Amino acid sequence: MFKNAAIRRLTVHKIYSKSKVTPVAFSEDATSLCKLDFDGIEILIKRISSCFQHKSKFYELDLEDNSLSSFFEYQKHLKAADDDSFINYCNKISDKCAESHVSANIPDGLLLVVDCVIDGFHSIVTVKAEKSDAFSANESGLSLVKNIFLSSDKTLYKVGFCIRYDEKNVDEKSFKYFVYDDAFTPSKTDLANYFYKGFLGLSTDKNAKLLTNNLYKDLNSFIQDFVGLNDRPEMMDRIVSIFKNPEKNSLEVSEFRSLFTGKLETLFDTEIIPKHPSHAIVKDLSIVNTMKSKKISLSKNATLVLKDWPEGVITGSTRNSDDLSKLTSYLESGGGNYNYAFIPSDMPGKEFIGKNE
Repeated sequence: MFKNAAIRRLTVHKIYSKSKVTPVAFSEDATSLCKLDFDGIEILIKRISSCFQHKSKFYELDLEDNSLSSFFEYQKHLKAADDDSFINYCNKISDKCAESHVSANIPDGLLLVVDCVIDGFHSIVTVKAEKSDAFSANESGLSLVKNIFLSSDKTLYKVGFCIRYDEKNVDEKSFKYFVYDDAFTPSKTDLANYFYKGFLGLSTDKNAKLLTNNLYKDLNSFIQDFVGLNDRPEMMDRIVSIFKNPEKNSLEVSEFRSLFTGKLETLFDTEIIPKHPSHAIVKDLSIVNTMKSKKISLSKNATLVLKDWPEGVITGSTRNSDDLSKLTSYLESGGGNYNYAFIPSDMPGKEFIGKNE
């Protein structure tokens, strides 16, 4: 993973998102290079370098858009450009970023276009920073400081890296492309689409970490929704064994189909097959949620986590009608020595979470 970064020059642009009074997102052009003092440069380098250390937030992606109006096309001229041309191309990049703000839900903020060197390779780094508020301490107490950007709270910014490995050429194969998105977690299916795809023109379709995690997550959900209570532990054990098999370097969604029979096989064809590539994917378990644990959503703000999937745990899915009747009978009859989580969202007022002694 990368270690060192050095900044050559940069521009800063304000991005204004869509709103009731602003029907189209837009950016403010830079008229000069941004000048930072030593401390400012050190902080910016620290923010950029910290991205390299987070494997669940930092992804290598593939270039999808190399058209004449793409981010890729604009950035490839920056290394050799004089300052005036550099600013002109950076303004085109900031306009491209504003175009990606297709929804009013995408926050406005600052865009930094940074010409830098990372581990000896010329690189263009783009930082989309959202604003926040903070307090400053003084002799009389605290003072509110509004519109803070690039604080240590990395959830408020996303970073794109275009790193040039071939100094003799400037085609798409001469670069590698990375995105840092601190708001991403393995429970999600993808990174911020507007940033990596709409703005940078990149694709996650071949990223092994994301593809492996999404396949495991979908298989887990499929079992919870459609497989009977008594059969789930064995079925998940079989799924986990395939993922953890040290002799397997790749996975195909079709190989899991044979684990299901009858109606489950038909459901697999409609619920799982269309969501995943038909070809083999490289196996990468680095961000797969801890296997053999169950996460059950209790509400928008609460999730029950059952670590290591202990013997005797009874859980239910609101999509599975058998669960509702079976779990109800456990609650009414005592049902034996079980820990249980019963969340029948379609039965208002009858939520039960507890331990049956």
